Amino acid sequence: MIPLVFILLVTAVLILMVYWILSNPKKPDHPETTPQRKYDFETAGELFKYVEPVRAMPEENELKLSAHSKYILASWNIKPSTWQEILDEFGAALDYEDLLIRLHDSRLQPNSYELPISDLSGTCHFQSIPGTAYYAVIGVKQADDFIPLFLSNTINTAAKPKK
Repeated sequence: MIPLVFILLVTAVLILMVYWILSNPKKPDHPETTPQRKYDFETAGELFKYVEPVRAMPEENELKLSAHSKYILASWNIKPSTWQEILDEFGAALDYEDLLIRLHDSRLQPNSYELPISDLSGTCHFQSIPGTAYYAVIGVKQADDFIPLFLSNTINTAAKPKK
């Protein structure tokens, strides 16, 4: 009787071991690693002090576009000396109210919006369409003529994720 109990006990232990091995998921030989993201900023409050940014006037003439989640931010600066050159070339009758930003869109027809700007520097934002390329031009509008002055960078907005 003792050998029968021993055989049953060994069989039960072997069955439990097989069940335990088969019920645990197999782990891959090489664990999957997620790509490391290289952040250029720190978010821990104790590492730096929050201060109000000092907005310095840029030294150069510029028109920059930056894409955000649902809008495009346009920022521009025209040096007063450049504005004086424009006045000398196109006539002293021009005023800041003649300046405008023309935003070009790669999807819509007609593919541009015009926004009057009444200052030599500033920012404004436009609603954007996902998956669209944009660029902007600052110019002067006289009667029906548009005279381009500065061209911005081209940006592409992120496309909608496919479901």
